[in-house]
Parts: sequence; C-alpha cells; structure tokens
Amino acid sequence: MSDFKEEWKDPEYIEGLDKRKKEYKDYKAWKDSQEESVGLGDVVEKITEATGIKRVVKWLFGENCGCEQRKDDLNQIQIIKKKRKELNKHFWLKYPNFMTQKDFDIIAPIIEDEKRNRYYADEVVQIYRVYNFIFGRREEVSTCSSCVSKKIKELRKYMDFCYGG
Repeated sequence: MSDFKEEWKDPEYIEGLDKRKKEYKDYKAWKDSQEESVGLGDVVEKITEATGIKRVVKWLFGENCGCEQRKDDLNQIQIIKKKRKELNKHFWLKYPNFMTQKDFDIIAPIIEDEKRNRYYADEVVQIYRVYNFIFGRREEVSTCSSCVSKKIKELRKYMDFCYGG
C-alpha cells in the first residue's frame, strides 16, 4: 500500500487519474484503509446535527451541554465497524432495526456453522423472529429449507456488515 500524496487532496486530480494505472490503485488502497469505527454516539451526533437539534441544545445550554460526554458514552456501544461511506449506502433503509445483544446471543451460535443445514423448530422460530425484526418484515415461519437458508444468509450478511465478521 502506498503512502498519502499531497495531490490526492485535489478532487480534480483524482478525477483525472486513469483508473487502470498504479497511482489510482494506490489512491484507492490508501482511501480504503482510512477506516473509522462508527459507534452509536457518532450516529446520534450526525442525526442531531442534520436536524438542527444540536444547535438548539448548544444555544439553550451553552457549549458545555454534555453532548460530548453523552457521545463518548454511547460510542462505547459499537454498532458498526465499517467505513463511513458504507454507512451512507442506504443502511437505514436496508436494516431498519439493530439486533439486540440478547438476539445476537441467541442467533450467533445457530448460524455460525456455514455447513449446517438442519435446524430445530425452535431455532427456525428464532431465526424468523430476528429476521423479521431486523429487516422490518412480517414473514411467517416456514419449514422450507431453502427459505430458512435464505434468511440465515441474510442474517450472516447483516452480522458481517455490522459486527465485522
């Protein structure tokens, strides 16, 4: 991977690079390496800034309103360990709800073995319950193995995205 070059700050310079050349690939590799963990505090801050709530709170309570402490406390709850650009790719539309710790503890052992293809009835009920919650759906429990496999595949994809599996 290449080190940062000053020219990369200029969007016009980047736009003019040939995507087949080594310099562009070095730039992409460098840019992709600039990952940040995004916690709940970062998400809440982004929402309050976008809606203007943060400005109103600062106006009412002054600069020391407790926002930064609250952000730090909420960031202890890591919800997404991906690049910020991934967060902006309609994440909220695709996954309207976050998995709770209790659901994670139930689902993770069930779906961790990728070679497994048989599930107990109570496991299938849990898979559908969590799937419906996360994706905002109302699908009825099915014993169809291909239907259950599809739900598990989507849950694995969700968990990989959110928890960096």
